[in-house]
Amino acid sequence: MITRIFISLSLIISFQTYAGPFDDLQKGLGAMKDLEGMMNNKEEKKDEKTIEQANETVIEDPAVAEAKRKEEEKRKEQERIAREEQRKKEEQERIAREKKEEEQRLARQAEREKRKKREAVENNLAMMVAADRCRDEYQISQDVKNTVKPYMRDEINESIEKGNVSKEWVNDRLKIWRVQVSQGTIYDILEICQALETVSAAIKAETTQDDDAF
Repeated sequence: MITRIFISLSLIISFQTYAGPFDDLQKGLGAMKDLEGMMNNKEEKKDEKTIEQANETVIEDPAVAEAKRKEEEKRKEQERIAREEQRKKEEQERIAREKKEEEQRLARQAEREKRKKREAVENNLAMMVAADRCRDEYQISQDVKNTVKPYMRDEINESIEKGNVSKEWVNDRLKIWRVQVSQGTIYDILEICQALETVSAAIKAETTQDDDAF
């Protein structure tokens, strides 16, 4: 395009400098038009060739195409394996997490059961020791004392045999309860003495055969 403009300007300058007859001017103009037509045709052919090259189908080497295909299959397989490994990892983590949570739940449950059994033994020790003091203070009858103490002792021995508590632990707690009950006033133990009457009646109902039972 720049070349065409340059040639056109050169012709115009030439005509302005060397002005001749009118017919020479027409010839000069005709020559300039022919030159422009040639330049346009050349550029159109060049553009057509460029379009044809762009639309031309590139035939790929079969060996290269096969290598690319295998590489793509390899990449997809690696991605599949990676996803599968990630899924397995997440599944293992989930199982491990659930197992740990279940173990913790069972441990808490076992601790609650252990605490309940120890509390039951504590109550039995308290009533067994209190039975002596309540009888000495004439708050319960000898019959109530004789009913409660052996029953509580049997209950405590059963807990020791089952492994709910150790004999050492029971003896330590027995000493503590004897000190507490002996140092308390009659008003301090009055409530437990009254409870022993109810406990004695319940023990007799449980251990004595009812003649009216069917």
